[in-house]
Amino acid sequence: MNTAHRITAAPLHESTRTSISKNCDPETGAQTQVLTTSRLRLDWLHGELRVSCECSRVELDGKRAEKIPRNPKRA
Repeated sequence: MNTAHRITAAPLHESTRTSISKNCDPETGAQTQVLTTSRLRLDWLHGELRVSCECSRVELDGKRAEKIPRNPKRA
């Protein structure tokens, strides 16, 4: 079998990365949280490497974290 023309149902590589950051505006003191998620997928299709990626970014009110009760067992 010629591997250059192999079509696979499963990807060669697939990964997801999620990060959250807390930012503070130096002028206003307003805080925001930014949740960023990116996904990368590599597939071998008809002898070509197909790279696909997606990214999303959500900005949240930074004071939201103060309102969420903390689990004391997670210290």
